[in-house]
Amino acid sequence: MLGAALVAPGVAAAQMPCDPCTVGVVMDGPWEGNDEVRGVFESEVLDLVGDSVAVQFPENKRRLADWSLTGVASAVDGLMADPDVDLILTMGPVASTYGARLAAFPKPLVAVFVIDPEAQAIPMVVDDQGDLVSGVTNLSYVTFPSDLAQDVRRLRELTPLR
Repeated sequence: MLGAALVAPGVAAAQMPCDPCTVGVVMDGPWEGNDEVRGVFESEVLDLVGDSVAVQFPENKRRLADWSLTGVASAVDGLMADPDVDLILTMGPVASTYGARLAAFPKPLVAVFVIDPEAQAIPMVVDDQGDLVSGVTNLSYVTFPSDLAQDVRRLRELTPLR
């Protein structure tokens, strides 16, 4: 489910800037599925790094925003400033968009709900190996394998919109 899970665990662990690593999590707002989705991503991260790095997701480093940009900004910025947090996961489209568009990344941020990097004005470049990457130090994100513009064009073909 997590795109980064395709990376070999030894390589991912070698890139971790900490041991143990404390991960802060930002969720867009209250939703009955938050715990389940957060649990899936936490499990994927733990599988990714294997036994080579200790990773913890303390409850007191979880932030639940109020579905507003102001609430998300406060949560992300607070974790960026927290010296006890080594890495931030943004768990929602609002938090992921806000986080991925920061001017600076003093610590790694993984935006796990990027829907359309181009439409969301999130950095995306082709690296030397021909892969699409953020091109920004300390910024990674997971995007869905869909072209939103193409989807809208196809929808218009099927159902003319007025």
